[in-house]
Amino acid sequence: MKKIILICSALSLSACATTMTAAPLGANSFNKSATTVSLTQGWTSVPDALHLATGTVLTKDGMSLNRLHILTVAEDKTMVDKLDKSSEYPIFTAGMSKIQQIDFVKSSLLRTGIDEINTANVTPAQVSGLSGVTFDMDGKYSSGLNMKGRVTMAESSAGLNVIAFIAPKEYYYDRDIGEVNNIIETLQFPQ
Repeated sequence: MKKIILICSALSLSACATTMTAAPLGANSFNKSATTVSLTQGWTSVPDALHLATGTVLTKDGMSLNRLHILTVAEDKTMVDKLDKSSEYPIFTAGMSKIQQIDFVKSSLLRTGIDEINTANVTPAQVSGLSGVTFDMDGKYSSGLNMKGRVTMAESSAGLNVIAFIAPKEYYYDRDIGEVNNIIETLQFPQ
């Protein structure tokens, strides 16, 4: 019986190694990029071991219900970690046109389990003093859950700076898009 209790205790402690942590209200800087944002609502930071993105991922209700990717993709790097080393993954190249950047992000997001991504409402944007672009997207998970999102990105000398919000089309997207727009307004990408 003591052996079983010790094993259960060890498993419980090892599970704590990849726990989510609160992203505090106010200004936040994330250790994987020099990007800062201001949060006016509660978000949770998802540990690296629990997502495929190469940057920071925040969520309110879990990865499949809403997630906010914040990252800078350096030259010759991918936006998502390679699960299958034999497959080709989209690579960022400095100086891509805005259309190529949109295709890069779209192709990258397809690697996170979203299928059939469509883009709409592509508009130029000044983000953190950088010339960028914002666009809406929709798609669905293989389970059939319809997703919607907003992506804002701008290139700097550090790479392609991206903030991407993805949530189910019903309820979650509409509930959180106002906060996401506020976050985008406070973005400070690395120059």
